[in-house]
Parts: sequence; C-alpha cells; structure tokens
Amino acid sequence: MAKLYQSVRQQIFTWEKPEKFKFYDYHESVAGEEVWVAEVKNAHAIPEIAGFISVYAKTSFIHNLFIASEWQGHGIGTKLLKKALECFPQPLTLKVHIGNMRACRYYEKLGWRRIGTDERTVEPYHLYEYYSGERQ
Repeated sequence: MAKLYQSVRQQIFTWEKPEKFKFYDYHESVAGEEVWVAEVKNAHAIPEIAGFISVYAKTSFIHNLFIASEWQGHGIGTKLLKKALECFPQPLTLKVHIGNMRACRYYEKLGWRRIGTDERTVEPYHLYEYYSGERQ
C-alpha cells in the first residue's frame, strides 16, 4: 500500500514536486488509524490492491482515501466511503487540499458538505462533513 500511496500522491498532487513523496510516508500517515483495503482481481485474475481508506476512529476523521489510477472511476472509493459511514459514528469529516478540485467535486457529488476552509496552513485545505441522518 505504501507504493500505491506514493504513486497516487505523485500523480494527483501536481502542485508538488514528485520527489517530495516518499515510500515511507505511508506508515506515518496511517499510524493509529484503522485501514481498510479494497482488493480486486486484475485482467489475469490475480488479486491486487486497488485502494485503501484510513480513518482515525476516535473522531470519525477520514485521513486517507487513495485509489490506484487504473481503478479510479470504478466505484471503489465510493464503496470504501460507504463502509466507513456504516462503521463509524456520524458525522464523518475529511480534509481535501484546496488544489485538489477533482476530489472536491467527487465528495460534493456524494453529498459531502464543505464546512470550512483553512488557507493559513502549510497545506491549505477544505474541511468536509457527511451526516446522513436528521440533525437534532
């Protein structure tokens, strides 16, 4: 999964130099989180990792959702998000780098609501929330 994490970040985060993303970043990124893996069979019927999601369970915060480029658009990310929504208390939250407009559109299409933006950090982000039930 470390290789998938590194390669997808290099492809998606085009505003950064590719060499910024290291193989060992993955282990730091998911430390203390629950990680679920999506596995699919490739054209040769060999199982391969198509993506993963990591959630910091104490706060229902989705820290990572990464799908291999060849599996993007096949519903894998949506299935991983649905599983997280079933297993963790709502609302769930996540952050998206403000430069990642594709991800912003994706989450908004799925019903996530932007509840804040912080441009003062080293990596500015939008904060999203998902709540499927009625608010009290």
